[in-house]
Amino acid sequence: QEVFARVWKNPRAFRAESSVKTYLLGITRNVLSEERKQLKRRIASVECYSKQQRDSLTESSAPEEEVHSIEVHEAVQTAVSKLTVRQKEAIRFFYNKQMMLLEASKHTGCSVEAFRSRLRRAHRSLRYRLHHLNE
Repeated sequence: QEVFARVWKNPRAFRAESSVKTYLLGITRNVLSEERKQLKRRIASVECYSKQQRDSLTESSAPEEEVHSIEVHEAVQTAVSKLTVRQKEAIRFFYNKQMMLLEASKHTGCSVEAFRSRLRRAHRSLRYRLHHLNE
């Protein structure tokens, strides 16, 4: 979808020096490379945040912080338990196994777009459930 959106936005970029197939595959390669870089940055930031959270808990043994951390963990687990089976699967493959979208979609037997859609719906559901938890 992103490839065709780029072609649509800039139709004059194709100079007919190669076949249309070669041109589209080049754009596809660039899109996948960009997505892979974004994913690596997101994973790195999540890992960094998780490490900071663990470090802060071990450094300060304040009982309130430990209780809060446990409550947050339980709230997330409860919210995840209410997702559909496919959404849980998408979350598990993407975060726990840290798979790229293409690899995760192959493991789940769906297209990359279908996997991305499941992941998006899972995130939306988790945000909603966690937001309304405090109300």
